[in-house]
Amino acid sequence: MAKPTLESFSHVLSDETVYANTMYAISKIQSSRNPGRDTSDYENAIPSVKSHIAILDLLALLMVKQEGDTVATGLEIDGIKTTIVWCRNHQQTNHSAAEEERDYLRSLLQSFKQADHPEQTLEIAIGWCRKKIMNRIRKFTREYPNVPDITPADPATEEYRQFLIKRGAMDDVPLAAALLIFVDQAKELSSMPHYTAPLQTFKDVVISAFWLTCHKVTPEHLPGFRHDWFRKVQKIGSYYLACGTVHSALRRLDSKSPLHRQNLSIRQAHPPPTREWRVYGDTLKAFNVWTQRHNIAPIINFGAVLARYPSAKAGKEGDGFSGTTTVVASQHCELTVGLDLWYRRVQQQQQQQHKQQQQQQKQQQQQQQKQQTQAPEEIFSTPVEVGCSKASCHYCGLYLDKFNQWCRRNQAGPPIFVRGLHHKNTEGWMMPRVPTDAPDQMKNGFTEAGNSTLEGIGDRIHTMWLEMMNPRRLSDSLSPPPNTDLQLDLEEMATSMKRPNRGGCAAPK
Repeated sequence: MAKPTLESFSHVLSDETVYANTMYAISKIQSSRNPGRDTSDYENAIPSVKSHIAILDLLALLMVKQEGDTVATGLEIDGIKTTIVWCRNHQQTNHSAAEEERDYLRSLLQSFKQADHPEQTLEIAIGWCRKKIMNRIRKFTREYPNVPDITPADPATEEYRQFLIKRGAMDDVPLAAALLIFVDQAKELSSMPHYTAPLQTFKDVVISAFWLTCHKVTPEHLPGFRHDWFRKVQKIGSYYLACGTVHSALRRLDSKSPLHRQNLSIRQAHPPPTREWRVYGDTLKAFNVWTQRHNIAPIINFGAVLARYPSAKAGKEGDGFSGTTTVVASQHCELTVGLDLWYRRVQQQQQQQHKQQQQQQKQQQQQQQKQQTQAPEEIFSTPVEVGCSKASCHYCGLYLDKFNQWCRRNQAGPPIFVRGLHHKNTEGWMMPRVPTDAPDQMKNGFTEAGNSTLEGIGDRIHTMWLEMMNPRRLSDSLSPPPNTDLQLDLEEMATSMKRPNRGGCAAPK
């Protein structure tokens, strides 16, 4: 089976109909490629960059109201002015909900500026995040045994007890007792509706969870306490950790100039509008949009899919006679924040270069060359750091990798760093758009990164096709005859989808 050229992958997937069905099919056949991990850029970053991204991750957590949503954050520092840049995956369309969100962010910002202790910020955060916090508490209490088999015999718990006493965090109790107090509090809270549960009870549980997981001696030192329980307790305590970490970061900024905290502001980065894609609800039909456009053999037996991908889903019948369903596509928030900050950094660098060129006209040629060589290094010496409330999907990681390669190869701007990848194949992942007002060099970068990403997606689906064809070929005698109903009317589907305005980029929008 001849492999189509990479150019044809990019060309075929630039058709929005093929792209939408391909992304949907991949998500149903293989929802996740690999276990979660840190990105290679993050792993190779210097400690200060890692620390900044960890702080931004925690800050993003404080902006998530409920399960299923994702928020990304970044920092823009211009002199003594610091701006928190943020975006969420699911934009608010309800006016009252959007106003409630703005009120919360104003209160959170004011707390960062004025609060003397992170507990004050935690109270504000619980008011917004209580539903998500309650979900985390219930995940722990549902799995934790009613009568825990735990003994305080481990001598390491004495070190933990002394740590708590020194910090004034808890009474003089051993680790096992501290854990049991937390479990009782968590079970009591989980039995209440999240909207009526007392604020103080929420605070007690979150703060107790933090103290149980912030020291090198943790409940995992106790016999019978599993690692997955520890991770759930750690996630509950992460809200207090977030408040304390952001306060500590702002204090460090204050040490450089007290005006940093006073001038702290917040700005929302706006993604392009979402799109509604009409795709075949049946996984095989959606997959075979790609095979038909390449004029190669379709996959006609779902058993061949299951033979290679046992957790694959057959999809759904879809609506009406067409058998199609709707996928809402969006640009993910970490890309929105990262590219927003990247674009502003590059514009700033261009303005600085313009000023330097004017100054260099009055200087000697040797000094002029020295300054021209140093200017890009000064502004691009650090990456664009983006935090996210959860790990990024496989496609975001793929796009950022291609985009960063272009930046480094052409010295065209700073790379964009995020921390972790969960490697899930998201059905509604939308390629970033080319900025309409960008110079040609920037447009070329977005186009190259987009096309390289499409090549990666095309290469992956071709590999999946080969893997699924092999078991089918081994059992040809058992395979049913070809299904003539699999001939797909791509033109009819295309009429229900608004054609993309590529703006010089082959990637679908």
